[in-house]
Amino acid sequence: SNVEGVSPSNPVMINGLQVGRVYEMTPDPSMKNIIIALNITSDINIPSNSVAIIKQNPITSTCIEIKLGDASTMLADNDTIKTLPNAGILDDILRKVDPVLFDVKKTVSSLLFCDQ
Repeated sequence: SNVEGVSPSNPVMINGLQVGRVYEMTPDPSMKNIIIALNITSDINIPSNSVAIIKQNPITSTCIEIKLGDASTMLADNDTIKTLPNAGILDDILRKVDPVLFDVKKTVSSLLFCDQ
């Protein structure tokens, strides 16, 4: 529902390796959903339960990162991959700098979310 700065030609990454590029973006008339078409290297097998996450980076361009699933079936041409919202660059930094503080922040956020 939010492309978060992605544009055509942005990289698609798996495990830090570029495996493709964003081809085009097509919003539905209500602008509630936006389909992002990806060109992926043909010899890459992506399990059907994989997810795509938009990763923003203030130094380089925004990219789409695919977290591989463990399904035995693979995505085919013109399939749709599930997406997950990105927690944000601050959470990425916090996770690397102080994993304990990140876990506390995550727990407090989930407690606050459950309380509402």
